[in-house]
Amino acid sequence: MEKLTDSTDDDAAWRGMTFYSAVTAKDLWAAGALTPQQVSDETAAATARLAEAGWPHTGAMTKVLVSQTAEEGGFQLHYVWFKPNWVLRRHHHPADCLYYVVSGTAHMGRRVLKAGDSFFVPSGVQYQYSAGPEGCEVLEIRRGSKIVDTVVAEHSPAQWDRMVETMRDNREAWEQLRLSPTFANRNDDVPVTHAVLGPDDAR
Repeated sequence: MEKLTDSTDDDAAWRGMTFYSAVTAKDLWAAGALTPQQVSDETAAATARLAEAGWPHTGAMTKVLVSQTAEEGGFQLHYVWFKPNWVLRRHHHPADCLYYVVSGTAHMGRRVLKAGDSFFVPSGVQYQYSAGPEGCEVLEIRRGSKIVDTVVAEHSPAQWDRMVETMRDNREAWEQLRLSPTFANRNDDVPVTHAVLGPDDAR
């Protein structure tokens, strides 16, 4: 993530502003913003199955657009692209999170969130949603927490099986999608890179 600042003395209007480049934004997995999670043997085994089926990097991309220190303001801004039919594991974060749907749809129970909609998840509240058939782009906004801890809930064997099946059914199509709608419309080269995931990692 590169900060772009204007240092010219004759343009006082820009003083105090900071700009962040999407081109140099790091993948969440490579940004050091995740801490290892202690999970049950069942969840670890299920996560390993998901990884074998392509989770998460064939079907999702998360970039750290902004990561401020407390002195800078303490804001965190993450860009997330879920490809068509992606399913999140039910989980919670130990921080308040505000989400904005940029494009596509997010299906949460009977509720369908469309582009322009938003939702707020308080710290500690479990949630889960899936991307619609056109995929889903989301912005996640936090303040005061640089670490993106994710606590995965326990799932039934049938729930894990359905997620693994979704990964396998969509993996080939996901691998053909290299750029999200937002970055496909840019004229510069936004790298699509992912860190290597281990079965103990959680998101």
